[in-house]
Amino acid sequence: MVLTEGGWMDISEPISKSTIVWPGDPQAIITQVASFDIGDNYQLSEAFLNLHTGTHVDAPLHFIKEGKDVSQIRLETMMGEAKVLDASALTVISADWLMTKNLRKGDRLLFKTMKDNDIRQEKLSQMNFIALDVDAAYYLTELGIVLAGIDGLSIAKAEELNETHQVLLKNEIVIVEVLNLTGIQEGNYEMICLPIKIEGAEAAPARVLLRQL
Repeated sequence: MVLTEGGWMDISEPISKSTIVWPGDPQAIITQVASFDIGDNYQLSEAFLNLHTGTHVDAPLHFIKEGKDVSQIRLETMMGEAKVLDASALTVISADWLMTKNLRKGDRLLFKTMKDNDIRQEKLSQMNFIALDVDAAYYLTELGIVLAGIDGLSIAKAEELNETHQVLLKNEIVIVEVLNLTGIQEGNYEMICLPIKIEGAEAAPARVLLRQL
């Protein structure tokens, strides 16, 4: 987490060659095309990465064949008040647990599943992570939630990956994954989440900022 001017906190996961990705997805490759170190008078880099590397936004097209791509998501959905919910003591984020949180239509939810003293890279490498189950996804759609973010690799349990994503994305709930919520406490924040505008893409890396209300 990086504190910037005006009280904004950067909750984005940096992209590097060591950034943890979903098992089987390609690792990021970042190379220098030109460099001061080899005599060039400018620096130029190129990157090869899958679009789900680091903090990223999933658009409906990720699991819905005719769904909107990431360039078509409304910006107002990704900016405004957001609730951070601490789910780090759970084994799964269930509908029953969500019912205790006084949620409302139009809410943006960010789920903190890691404790501040966890070793983040180790937790990201584990596949028994805390995430929404299918019933929780249905409950969020019934409520009219517009965005669901999480600090793990996926908003969905690994064994329910497709169905949970489909339920959320079919209802155009924006998904933000691999946030870094270390040091962020449960509560209400102002959020800015801006994915790279890539036409025809099902996802894009994003810079996400929070500021305490």
